[in-house]
Amino acid sequence: RLLFFEFADRRKLSTKKKIDGKTVTTVGTSIQLWVSGVHLLHEVKDMQLPKGNWWAWYDPSRDVVLNEYDIPFLSGLHDQVVFDYLIGNNDRTFDHNGHAVGECIKCSLPKEKYRRHWGPSAFIFVDQGSSFYHSKMSWPDSNPLTPINTYNSSFCRFRRVTIDKLQKFASVDYQAEGGTVWNADELPEAIPWNQSKVYNQIRKRVPTYVYYTIGKGPLTSIQRRVDFVLHQVERCRRKFGDEIVFPL
Repeated sequence: RLLFFEFADRRKLSTKKKIDGKTVTTVGTSIQLWVSGVHLLHEVKDMQLPKGNWWAWYDPSRDVVLNEYDIPFLSGLHDQVVFDYLIGNNDRTFDHNGHAVGECIKCSLPKEKYRRHWGPSAFIFVDQGSSFYHSKMSWPDSNPLTPINTYNSSFCRFRRVTIDKLQKFASVDYQAEGGTVWNADELPEAIPWNQSKVYNQIRKRVPTYVYYTIGKGPLTSIQRRVDFVLHQVERCRRKFGDEIVFPL
């Protein structure tokens, strides 16, 4: 294992915060713990980018046809796009900071030096510490979902199991008896932080020191992005139908 430390702000290495009535000195850092079985995407079998204009496949209006064996990769890539959008990570693209586990076909070290991964190849979300350095709502510029706040995103193919999980954290009821109640003609409004399902769940689950290090801002921003993703899904369903929108 390799352990790296990166200071979030070299101009101000430490700060004092009140935690549970006590003054505590904290240092903002990123800690990256790497294991030997994690590789860059292009180093892992079954994690190669599909040939052709594969990115256009996420836009149903482009009518792009891909091989069936490309679908698992596109499914994992979908989750990476959604995950990075939710946390506001602007430091990952398809050819930068993408990682996976699986059989290594192009290793920087001899294969016997790597820990073997049992099971199919899979995306691994690591190295997204930059997302926690933003205290206010911000949009990850390089993410294809970002234009949904202006109705300009063409990203309209989603993984149903991922969206089903996000629905549990929506600010309003996404599904109701008799059909959807989400108004796809209006952008979702921001809600107070103390009414945020995302904020309340994370506040309950993470240690106090972790919560105060991340801060309230990034957590409430995730709630806003969850609502925007579900809003985009509903717009796409109205336009293309469920069979097209949920192929994964």
